[in-house]
Amino acid sequence: MRRSVFIIRRVVFWLIATLTLTASAIAQEQPVLNVSNVEELYAAVNNPANAGAIVVLASGTYTLTAKDLNNQPRPNGGKLVLQPGMALVGRNKYVDLDGDGIWDPRDDNHDGFADTDPVRGLIFADPVSETIIDAVNLSGGGGGAVRVGLDNRVEKLTVRNTNRVSAGIDANLVPTVGGLLAEIRDCLVEDGQRGIRLRVAQDGIVSLAIVERNITRRNTGSFGQGIEIIIQDASNSSWDVTLRNNRVYANIFGLFVVGEGATNVRSHVLSVRNLYRENQLGLSITAGRDGANGNNTQFTSVDDAVLNNGGVSAVGSLGGGVLAIAGLISAGADLSSLDALDLQFIGTRWAANFEGTTRRDLRVYGALARAGLPGTNDTVRVHIRGATSDGAAGAFQFIDSQPGDSTNTDTLTIIGSNVAFIHTNVGIDPPPEELFSPGDPLDDSN
Repeated sequence: MRRSVFIIRRVVFWLIATLTLTASAIAQEQPVLNVSNVEELYAAVNNPANAGAIVVLASGTYTLTAKDLNNQPRPNGGKLVLQPGMALVGRNKYVDLDGDGIWDPRDDNHDGFADTDPVRGLIFADPVSETIIDAVNLSGGGGGAVRVGLDNRVEKLTVRNTNRVSAGIDANLVPTVGGLLAEIRDCLVEDGQRGIRLRVAQDGIVSLAIVERNITRRNTGSFGQGIEIIIQDASNSSWDVTLRNNRVYANIFGLFVVGEGATNVRSHVLSVRNLYRENQLGLSITAGRDGANGNNTQFTSVDDAVLNNGGVSAVGSLGGGVLAIAGLISAGADLSSLDALDLQFIGTRWAANFEGTTRRDLRVYGALARAGLPGTNDTVRVHIRGATSDGAAGAFQFIDSQPGDSTNTDTLTIIGSNVAFIHTNVGIDPPPEELFSPGDPLDDSN
């Protein structure tokens, strides 16, 4: 019962957060700026007087460049850095053929086969409607092709060819007061280092983002995240993120959540009805990595599908469905201690995930050190209810510490009794009884 109350409270919180962001956009009578070519786009976005405006792009391709028509450097190296309160909206139209809320590949000729492009693969956006931001000519750090965070909204765009910049859509703009606010919806982000990145690298800020109905694919550059949520080298900051009805496939990492080199930071991620498939690693969730201490990450999956992920990822050659770690230490990095990870998988579906040739749906560590000894007091709690798997032996692994922790303070606890675990999950081998909490704190058997 106590855990059920916790879940209800978290869901109510996310509903309030969603309504707050949506209402802030609706409440304002925002001016609309229509643009039809890249010069008009730059003029609209780079003008501070357009703060709060909705920039609406006509269908077509907008190829970003570091220099203007007079061969002079553009502001921000040619990246689109949105003004405070600005929205950037394209015309992409999609189809949901099976009614699950996730955009599907098109079948416009109705032959029963998904439409494909010989270069780009599966076709999602109606080619006539598609509004493409092409970053093929951009390079350099300082953020992604489209940068947001100042109460910004990005919708119905294709952002592609971002292998030489940090990301396709990058939420990393910090306001002078408060934290980052961003909404990213109905975008196709492909062929880059990262698809969508949500990054906090500043102390003491509380940030909020909604990411829904996007498609991120083939982000296989130096980093390779389809969606990344990161608090990096900061303290006392937080992310609250809702991910809903996204299709995340064919990346190195599908979803990547981490507190890296951070202290006393919080990440709350709610993942609802997302499809993570055909990545090398479907989801990588780490509370504290490489000198991170005192961090807390809460990750809740509701009705997600984690399917056909396979390979070896950049996290110590570990791949498959979900890899979750409270405290991670890379070779040569500082210790990560006192990090806490709370995982909930409610109605999650796993199938056919592999690490190399070994079936691997979910692997969880209290602490993991790639070299040397792990940190101390790194803890994980796992709650799995109403979940399904295809029943492969060894697909689920739960490990307190690797290598062993001499202080015995790195721990992993599975919420609920052995009986409850069996009754509410199909095809999932229950872990050894000693990993369960003492007693029966929840009756999940109904």
